[in-house]
Amino acid sequence: MIFQAGVENNNEGRSIAWALEHPGCFAYGVNADGALLNLETALSRYASWILHHEPRTWLSFSDSEIEIVVNGTWDVYYISDDLDKASEVDGYSVESFFPYDWKPLTTPEIKHGLAMLSWTRMTYSTPSFV
Repeated sequence: MIFQAGVENNNEGRSIAWALEHPGCFAYGVNADGALLNLETALSRYASWILHHEPRTWLSFSDSEIEIVVNGTWDVYYISDDLDKASEVDGYSVESFFPYDWKPLTTPEIKHGLAMLSWTRMTYSTPSFV
């Protein structure tokens, strides 16, 4: 299965590989290659997380089927209050925005996103012992 990734460099001294088609699925690395390598594991964990909440997943694959294609690279930079380029110490970081992010969401993507948001807000009660 082919997964599109965006790579964000220089984010607090490391790189992040984002699975562009799968919100919330990302991996850190000391550099872009490391982040992309770690993204393979993150995708497997992401699919398992979905299966933990759904009887059938919209994301099904085996680890040997993962092919990651880089669809964009972003280098974090810093700007001042006047929107001029600034140093890391004097400015605010401008973090990733990939061309893939411009695409409007489809109805299934919105449904998946709403389901995932509800899962992240679930609370698990612990048994009380009397």
